[in-house]
Amino acid sequence: MVGGRCKSRRGGPRGPNRAMTRDDFKRALKRFIPQSIVTATRPARLFFHPQRRFDRRFNVDTGGLVELADLGISNDDAAGYEATTRSAFIRILKSVGLHYEDFTFMDMGSGKGAVLLYASEFPFRRVVGVEFASALHTIAERNIVTYRNKTVKCKNVTSVCMDAAAYPIPPEPTVFYFGNPFKGAVLTTVRANIEASLVQHPREVIIIYHHPLSRHAHWDHAELLQVRRRERDHSVYTSRVQTT
Repeated sequence: MVGGRCKSRRGGPRGPNRAMTRDDFKRALKRFIPQSIVTATRPARLFFHPQRRFDRRFNVDTGGLVELADLGISNDDAAGYEATTRSAFIRILKSVGLHYEDFTFMDMGSGKGAVLLYASEFPFRRVVGVEFASALHTIAERNIVTYRNKTVKCKNVTSVCMDAAAYPIPPEPTVFYFGNPFKGAVLTTVRANIEASLVQHPREVIIIYHHPLSRHAHWDHAELLQVRRRERDHSVYTSRVQTT
């Protein structure tokens, strides 16, 4: 998460105009299952949750729901934390069709660093997470040190604790991942920073915006970005600036 709060959580907000999701199905199912059974089976359901299984396998802590209020943070532009699932991330990233070695990967609003761990399985130049909540950043740093996976191809993985709006945009070709981390003034500033960097350093930049509504006006209206692909749960944007 980076500098703001959105009413929906990072990792995938929910909205009224999209196909039925797993959460919709679970809510519908609960109408027919007694609350006592729902409560009694919750520990087992949590145990088998994909993120909990990932955490147990690699001895890391990326799961759970964390609201900013739980961290003593009040910010109207940022979302609480909920990890993007590995399966969703891998599916989206592979569908983009990148020569990974040419790019730096950045997760803007990286929370506990789940996406950083997933991205390390690809041969990016480096993987960077930007997170403004110090408690989540500390967990991310610990996860980076602890994570051991034979599929890791990028060992240059770091988490930076600062507001995304203040983070200097790297001048190299970059894949920016946004898992619904923030909105409002923070998102406006981050987009402006990326576009200003493109003017100063023309290059290929990829924006992956992961959101069940798939789109956001901030990215659609960016002058130096264009839609490369739009799917049900994400959109991919690329820079208009021609490299020299």
